[in-house]
Amino acid sequence: MSEFARRYMAFERTLIDRFADHPFFLHLPSASRKEFAAFLLQLGYLSAEFVKWYERTNQGFASESARELIRNILRDEIPADAPTHQENRLEDLQQLGIPAAIALNPPASFTTRRTVRRMYELVRYPQEHYDLAALVTLRIAGEVLVGETYRHVCPQLARFGLAQEQSQFYWPHFLHDELHEDGEGEGHSNAFDTLLNRFITSEEELRIAMEAAETAFEMRYHFLDQFTARARVVRRVVKALTVAAATLLIVIGTALPARFCPERKPTPRVIATLTDYERFERECDLWLVQRARETGDVSYLATVGTPQAPITVWGQ
Repeated sequence: MSEFARRYMAFERTLIDRFADHPFFLHLPSASRKEFAAFLLQLGYLSAEFVKWYERTNQGFASESARELIRNILRDEIPADAPTHQENRLEDLQQLGIPAAIALNPPASFTTRRTVRRMYELVRYPQEHYDLAALVTLRIAGEVLVGETYRHVCPQLARFGLAQEQSQFYWPHFLHDELHEDGEGEGHSNAFDTLLNRFITSEEELRIAMEAAETAFEMRYHFLDQFTARARVVRRVVKALTVAAATLLIVIGTALPARFCPERKPTPRVIATLTDYERFERECDLWLVQRARETGDVSYLATVGTPQAPITVWGQ
């Protein structure tokens, strides 16, 4: 392995250690069944995007070796003669007592939707140094930190009725996503080693790889923030305030113009004066208010009536 690649791997190790120190993992051994199930359901949104995310990324690679690497990983995800990994995930969730009707239809949190959107932003095409940056992003966010997540999740499964030998998804994924730092592993994480050694051959390429790894790390790390003790307290407070906040919006709506009061139905004359973009902004306002009511997350209301509302709904 080249000196530059070794330096990258050492940096990657620091990211893994930082990830393992996330407060959520410290709480996980004492998490209730409800908390554990809620986490697995939100995590499942990221898992369900895996094939599409990898397939989209793969189409941008100039390197045929990179393309073949991703093809091989995707073949593991959807084998020709066995259940797909998503079928296995559903089986594990049902073994944990989560009915299919819930496992297949959980409401996505704001943070989860933002994370999925960010996944695709990080592998957008075109971008400079696409092959290296995208490979590192997939390795960190799609393999290494997934394996590290399951390192913490799998020991908890037995508490809720799923033994290691029964698990069709979580334990097998931990074992094949786990990073072996001696380079001897045959799992998905180590499958990237040869290509990264070939691509990281200079200070500039090392910088690009480290920046991509840090960004992918931050995406995965902040996904976990929603499950911390602080986040749970905030959600309880938000739930208590939502009714009052929505009522306040309606009251204020009697005194403000229609653009700033999504709850107030504008008159035909007001509608006639709105531009197409103002109508679009109003639709975004209405969506945010509705989401606040449905989820109990009053942060949806933060940008209502402002130019930031469309960005909150649709992203940059």
